[in-house]
Amino acid sequence: MQERSHQMFEWDNKKRMNLHHGNLVKLQHDQRERLEKQQNKEISYMKFKEWLKQSLIKQRVDLVNKKIEKQNKKLKDRKKKGPKLTGEFLRR
Repeated sequence: MQERSHQMFEWDNKKRMNLHHGNLVKLQHDQRERLEKQQNKEISYMKFKEWLKQSLIKQRVDLVNKKIEKQNKKLKDRKKKGPKLTGEFLRR
């Protein structure tokens, strides 16, 4: 009788350990998935920040280039029109 109860105890103990082990494996798997999702989210956010930074830099460069082109066009137009008859021109 003691042998039988000892076997039942061992079987119950193994069953509990297998359940506990399965739960631990599931928790580890869930935690790994959560960390991977978080890491992917952070990587995605950093890529977005870099893209936004480059986009803003490009916008600024384009704006400055447009201003330079506008200024150069004004200078060319002034040169084509020739000197104006102003007081400064007449003093020369």
